[in-house]
Amino acid sequence: MNSNIPLPTSRTTFRGRFVIANYRDPEIEFHRGNPFIEALPPIWSFDDVASKFERNIDFKEEHRSIRPELRLHYVQEVIRFFQPLGVHMDLEQRFSRMIRAGYVDRNPMSPRFARDVRERISIDFDWRFIQEDVEGAEAISFNDSQWRQLDVPHDWSIEGSYDENNPAAASVSVTIETDSIDSNHSERDKHLRF
Repeated sequence: MNSNIPLPTSRTTFRGRFVIANYRDPEIEFHRGNPFIEALPPIWSFDDVASKFERNIDFKEEHRSIRPELRLHYVQEVIRFFQPLGVHMDLEQRFSRMIRAGYVDRNPMSPRFARDVRERISIDFDWRFIQEDVEGAEAISFNDSQWRQLDVPHDWSIEGSYDENNPAAASVSVTIETDSIDSNHSERDKHLRF
């Protein structure tokens, strides 16, 4: 970000507010250089968590001698008291690690991230077609070598003669041999663009 350009510290949008990010050293080597992680609040110590979560009540000795109907209002404040326990510290640390771990492989400054986001894989290969229901054809080991090879996209309604009652005209059939896809892509989301 160009530091010579004056920017407001916050802006009002149609829905709520957004704040200009304040980037800081994340203190963990493999988090450095990732703007998503560098814009997060710092990793809090247990003392930080306790001070941010605890809620004490304001009790003064003179409250004991005030009228009972007033004193009841002070007693009611007890429900606002909160003392963080070990389980609260553990939960905060787990959320902190989970959020940061989610951003580690989503670093927009990483060449690998940019390549993975933009990579397109052609699936226009090894498509086979037959216009009938074949038992067992869903199995990867099924031998479809006698089926007609074609390119996609394929509108199989053109396979028969024209008939407005032809059920094929309103259906789509898509199959692909999953062992043909590179195993490096098995852990990523796939999107078919038409």
